[in-house]
Amino acid sequence: MIVWMGRYRQLVEALVRHVNQVNRAGSIKFNICDDLWVNSFEWQVLEYLYEHESNDDPMLRVSETLGIAQSTYSKIINHLHKGKLIEKFHTPDNKKNVIIRISEKGKKAYECASVQVSQSSWHLFFERLNELSDESLSAFTEALDLLTSGLPSKQEDMKADGKKLIPID
Repeated sequence: MIVWMGRYRQLVEALVRHVNQVNRAGSIKFNICDDLWVNSFEWQVLEYLYEHESNDDPMLRVSETLGIAQSTYSKIINHLHKGKLIEKFHTPDNKKNVIIRISEKGKKAYECASVQVSQSSWHLFFERLNELSDESLSAFTEALDLLTSGLPSKQEDMKADGKKLIPID
């Protein structure tokens, strides 16, 4: 029997199920509005850009904030740009520093779909969390952040006995 989880066994099992389901569902496209299709990762980027539209964060900072690998993030940006849901810019002094912003079409699509999303399982999730005090909710959020920070974020983070692991081709 695994004992290291102690009284948190059910929570760990629920987190594992959730993460695995998110991984399975991550590439499934859904219609957000007017036959515009995105997957959950693309939705997260669109939502972030909408919420932070006054920021001129470079692409790298946004991908790190959302925890999305740079290569995956570039594909997401290309898809959203092709659908005219976002706009790309660069500064006059640095063409490699790409700035992305949500477009008017992206804002309308987000607003249209946010009603659908708010009525999905998120509504039930938030309803259940209403039972927590603000302090408990803050502690739970911090605990999730600590759990996330302990995960490898890229292949170079994988180590054995303090030594970097080298992939075998």
